[in-house]
Amino acid sequence: MEDERGMARLPIRQRWLPVLVAILAASVAGRAPAQDATAPAPPQVRALLAPRNEAVMASQVPGRIAVMPLRNGQAFKKNDLLFAIDCRLYQAQLDKARNELAAAARVQAIQKRLNDLGSGNQLDRSQSDAAVARAAGDVAQLALTLELCSVKAPFDGRVVDRKAQPFQTVAASQPVLEIQDISNFDVQMLVPSPWLAWLRPGVGFRLHLDETGQDHAARIETIGARIDPASQSIKVIGRFEQTPAGLISGMSGTAYFEEGGTATAAAPPPAASPLPPRVAAPAPGPGEVARPRWQVEGGIARPDWQIERDPAGGSSRR
Repeated sequence: MEDERGMARLPIRQRWLPVLVAILAASVAGRAPAQDATAPAPPQVRALLAPRNEAVMASQVPGRIAVMPLRNGQAFKKNDLLFAIDCRLYQAQLDKARNELAAAARVQAIQKRLNDLGSGNQLDRSQSDAAVARAAGDVAQLALTLELCSVKAPFDGRVVDRKAQPFQTVAASQPVLEIQDISNFDVQMLVPSPWLAWLRPGVGFRLHLDETGQDHAARIETIGARIDPASQSIKVIGRFEQTPAGLISGMSGTAYFEEGGTATAAAPPPAASPLPPRVAAPAPGPGEVARPRWQVEGGIARPDWQIERDPAGGSSRR
């Protein structure tokens, strides 16, 4: 009764503190996962997704942008129209060149007929042939210019950024659209250079993406040609076995290598030193003191104890 009355006189915070501590301890003990302390953790490294194909599309002819159906982030298929330049001027020039070609062809036919009848001369025939060839070249050049007015997608992808807007006049080679491939991604990693002892093209790994929380199977495709001497790392590129849908450039995650864990676990233990270590110091006698003299053998420092006479007096022995 006295204990209960004493507990009742305590503040509420102090009375409930032991109970809360007990509940928290039980909760932590129940959630603690069972781990095998002897199993080696598989090697892991951070990874980044980068598009295998990306491009900045530009107009090869100067003019005003007439059509741009896609906005930032929109997807497109291969050979879809990305943008088109207003090429009515080039179309008019093409029509003119075709008329000139037709006229030159008629003159060529007349000169050929005169030469067949023996009333023409070779100079007029040569000039008519040259006029036809020149007009045909103008037609081919303007027809190609009209084809360049429409820029189509080279692969399946998405628009990253509009660098120009519809109805804007652009110069030749001026950037208009930045696009990225969404069907092929590279898994880029910087791995420690000692991993080259077991890492090679074809080694599989598991990629856990932070943004989606999902795991995907992938394999090493290429290994860089140069090791960074400062960080002792090398660039490695992997590829998904099956490219999942919904990936976005810049996603990151962690790559886990099971084969590397096996290689690490199977590594032989370091060789033992042929000389047994002398660690324990001997007990000095009266008037003596034990002093170590360090010896380095095989990269390991060991003390070689010596018994010396105490400055206050005594003997000296090994």
